[in-house]
Amino acid sequence: MSKSPPKDLLTSIAGREPISADMILNSGFDINAFGDGSERTLLLAAAYGDRSDLIRELVSHGARIELGNAFEGTALIVAATHGNLDAVKTLLDLGANLEAQTEQGVTPLIVAAAWGNREVVDLLIARGANVHHRDNRGDTARTIAEEKDEHQIAEVLKAAEAADRN
Repeated sequence: MSKSPPKDLLTSIAGREPISADMILNSGFDINAFGDGSERTLLLAAAYGDRSDLIRELVSHGARIELGNAFEGTALIVAATHGNLDAVKTLLDLGANLEAQTEQGVTPLIVAAAWGNREVVDLLIARGANVHHRDNRGDTARTIAEEKDEHQIAEVLKAAEAADRN
């Protein structure tokens, strides 16, 4: 029977400690299991820690790229929240859903805008993120950026909304 990864391993991965993919893959952990006492999978921890190398290995060995949790969402949403540009690029290149949503209807673009992650916002827009999407409260990435005083990001989103209408 496969086992869940221990919480301390997930914390180490998320903390960017140098843990090899081989060690993880050869440890007998269920690659898609949520960790013992944790709401994270190995892939969610790797997205949090901006570990593109580990993300690629995990996905190539069967990690489900769209598996997420109720609080943080998918690996792409986690990476976008924390401004982990390399992880965002890697996940998108591996086929992550650009429009993945949390239970609150929050997308990667919305969290990147809310947390002031300009490079991630630019990348998501360039990859075709829906700038008009509204979360369950009715907010768009732009309205949230304005609410959070992320004025430069709000201007970028406003320009993207206008360009998308044309």
